[in-house]
Amino acid sequence: MVSRCTRNLTRWTAAVLALQSLGGAVIPGLYRDNAWVVSTFRGTDLNALVLDVPVLLAALAWASRGSARGWVVWLGTLYYIFYNNLYFLLGTAFNPFFLVYVAITILSAFALVAALIETPAALVDAAGRRIRRTAIASILLSCAVVLAVMWVGQSLAYVVTGTVPQIIADTGGITHVVAALDLTAIVPLLMFGAIRLWGFRPWGFVVSAAMLVQGVLITLDLLVSAPFQAAAGIRGAWTMTPLWAVMLAAFGSGAALAIRAASGTTMKCAKTR
Repeated sequence: MVSRCTRNLTRWTAAVLALQSLGGAVIPGLYRDNAWVVSTFRGTDLNALVLDVPVLLAALAWASRGSARGWVVWLGTLYYIFYNNLYFLLGTAFNPFFLVYVAITILSAFALVAALIETPAALVDAAGRRIRRTAIASILLSCAVVLAVMWVGQSLAYVVTGTVPQIIADTGGITHVVAALDLTAIVPLLMFGAIRLWGFRPWGFVVSAAMLVQGVLITLDLLVSAPFQAAAGIRGAWTMTPLWAVMLAAFGSGAALAIRAASGTTMKCAKTR
């Protein structure tokens, strides 16, 4: 069901991600950014080593055996790795691992596209009565609204007051990469998945389930980074943790519903290439 090429792309993604995370964790001075950024990346590196890489490889093995649940977890984890690596590629000062960041971006993107192309029709068209469409779509839309209001609100406040948002000042960035990526790569897909799922449309379930899985991984990253920021003496390191905890609970409950629904999807195994 999963082609040899796609399996290899996923395994290479996992291997290079492990290299990146290990390097970030053990090489002194690799990150040339300020304390806010460095401490955040330290938490992300730890999470990648102990969670992201094992989940990616386990989900691949699960999907390769014809599991619909494994397939949606695999897609969600691949998208998370692609999205999250953009922060290293675009949001950190140039360092010796720049080509590693390039490699992960390419590998995860190719693996994700290949996995989407190979997604079985049973999953693409899954929108049956067993799926808790209203509950899942409501979670997706609620999280999309929270992120959109947070970043659009700060942008409009800057237009009115001319005061740069605090998080941009903290990161030392000319533009805020987090806001840019959330508003282009997260919010639209959360809304797309919710609307397609609600309307019984193809790809609605796949996109919804994958975005819920990546949402769990992202919010775990944010929570794990908080103690690293606190240890680095970052003011307000714990300020956002209640919101991230609530969003983790929302994404987690939605992902559980979606994965449970996927277990009822029958996928015919095809000969791998």
